[in-house]
Amino acid sequence: MSRFYQNGGHIGVAGGAGDFPVGDVITSYTSSGTHSPNGAPTADVLVVAGGGGGGEDVGGGGGAGGYRVLSTHPMPANDISVTVGAGGAKNGTVGANSVFASASSPITSTGGGGGGNYPNGDGDAGGSGGGGSGHPGAGQTTAGGAASPSGQGNVGGASGPIANTPALLTTGGGGGGSAAVGGAGAFSPEESKTAGGAGTPNTISGSNVTYAVGGSGASDGGSPVASGAANTGNGADGAGNEGSRAGLGADDGGIGGSGVVVVKELDHNAITSGIFNMNSCFRAIVAGNWPT
Repeated sequence: MSRFYQNGGHIGVAGGAGDFPVGDVITSYTSSGTHSPNGAPTADVLVVAGGGGGGEDVGGGGGAGGYRVLSTHPMPANDISVTVGAGGAKNGTVGANSVFASASSPITSTGGGGGGNYPNGDGDAGGSGGGGSGHPGAGQTTAGGAASPSGQGNVGGASGPIANTPALLTTGGGGGGSAAVGGAGAFSPEESKTAGGAGTPNTISGSNVTYAVGGSGASDGGSPVASGAANTGNGADGAGNEGSRAGLGADDGGIGGSGVVVVKELDHNAITSGIFNMNSCFRAIVAGNWPT
């Protein structure tokens, strides 16, 4: 967990009396923990679940973890349990949920769907769905996983026979992303990939980070396999069927990226001493109510 006050900070006089603005307070959870509210009545909250694992052996891309942002979410006075979901394991495992468990209105984001495994593996449903495996049998298709529940992401890409093209030359479907569906598997040479769905940029943490990108579907070759980056909820790439990668076997898909929870408690006034951001100090001094 990390917590910071925007624009620097200053420690006020102990025991000072007055109604002081405390500024926005941002707390980022990269692992599970407990959030202690700072007295703000509302907060903006980002909850991203773990991304899905990539499918094995011409596998589909893992779906992104469910992505949810709530503005001016009501904050209770009591502590809040925070769960940060792990990314799905290699070879098509679904990611774990992330939860901001405020008592009156908990926020849950659903783990990303795993990518389909060869042969004929459909993508799993999740916050965003996993892509279907490549190289389905003659006349067959594989389906991308659904985005379920709705509103957290997009469906994964399907794969299957293409007109006048042998089925055994199709790539796996891309995993769905928070901002777009996963690409459909297509006729393609070895070493190529099918793009996963795009993610969503967000600055709630104080930095511009893109979350919940779908993993790439694989071709029949040894194209590099990327696991999802930590604390992004990104889906992992599906695997081709040649060559080994660090920590993965020759045909293994990647590991989904873990989720994240960010809480931005909004600027409010409080009768207190303590730490105030520099803008709050300046406003209080100009107003003549900074204690001395």
